Amino acid sequence: MPLAYTPGRMDQPPGDISTQSQSGPGSASAMVAMHAAPEQTEPVAASPPATDTEPSSSTPAHKRRRLVLTIGFVIVAIATCGVLIAVALTQEPPRWWGEVNAKDPKTIATAEAVENGVASALTQVRPVASMQQPTPPPTGPITPTGKPGEWKVFITNDQANAWLNVRLKAWLADQTAQGTIQFTWPEQVGELRVNFADGRIAIGAKVWPGLASGAAPVDPSQRGKSQTLAAELRPEFKADGALWMTAEKVNIGRLPLPASWVLGGKGSTAKGREAVSELSTELASLPQTGKVLTAFSGAGPVLSRPIIKLADGRRVRLVSIEPWDGKLVITCRTEGK
Repeated sequence: MPLAYTPGRMDQPPGDISTQSQSGPGSASAMVAMHAAPEQTEPVAASPPATDTEPSSSTPAHKRRRLVLTIGFVIVAIATCGVLIAVALTQEPPRWWGEVNAKDPKTIATAEAVENGVASALTQVRPVASMQQPTPPPTGPITPTGKPGEWKVFITNDQANAWLNVRLKAWLADQTAQGTIQFTWPEQVGELRVNFADGRIAIGAKVWPGLASGAAPVDPSQRGKSQTLAAELRPEFKADGALWMTAEKVNIGRLPLPASWVLGGKGSTAKGREAVSELSTELASLPQTGKVLTAFSGAGPVLSRPIIKLADGRRVRLVSIEPWDGKLVITCRTEGK
């Protein structure tokens, strides 16, 4: 009699094992269900295409624009600082400008000693070809040069500045009274200074634009605001003996400028007069201002014949001027009648 099949019995035929149903997640029916069921997902909106209307901060165009703005800001800042510095420099005197008290007894004594010493050196009796050592005047030692009739005199910065601020006005007035020269001192100009160094003569003055020529003398404390002007000159003797002093540099306060910017080219004083007229139109119109501008611009010599005639008929010729190390070395030659 054949055996009956009972599920789960140990004597089940091996060929029928694959027909058993399994219910776990790893069963074949579960895997078929996972692959067969479609996956449910939310629809994703499509992104709009990128445009170039608003470049990001990392684009080359933005970087170039930022660089241009930065450079422009730096240039404006530097220009502004430069203008402020230039204005500040114009309000200060040059570095070589020293204090001189024209009312100080020591300054007065120095100025008088300079004038007397130079007069003594000029008029001293010396044979034209003599090499005898002369007596030194108060201005400094006088030494022969090795050439017949030539001698040297030394004047320091302090001595020259003392004489310019104490005795120059009186000396010019005396020379004008004698008919030797014609000169009227402009009231707008005062406090002269010189400095001798490196083969150049720096000369400057303070100008008070608000004062008028011919007006009554005004106390310095009541003059108002002043402007310091200076020029750096190189003395040169031409072949004909004329003395030239062309300006190489002009200072407005402590601000240095090329002389050509202020005075113009050689042969013309129009630009220089225009520059002076910005301070004072009256000062620019004076004849002596024109002579100074002519010399400083190189349009003409300071002295065409640098010769001093003495009362006894002799002549003293200016041979050379050497500004070095705070003193002026002047070489002169005494000539016969």
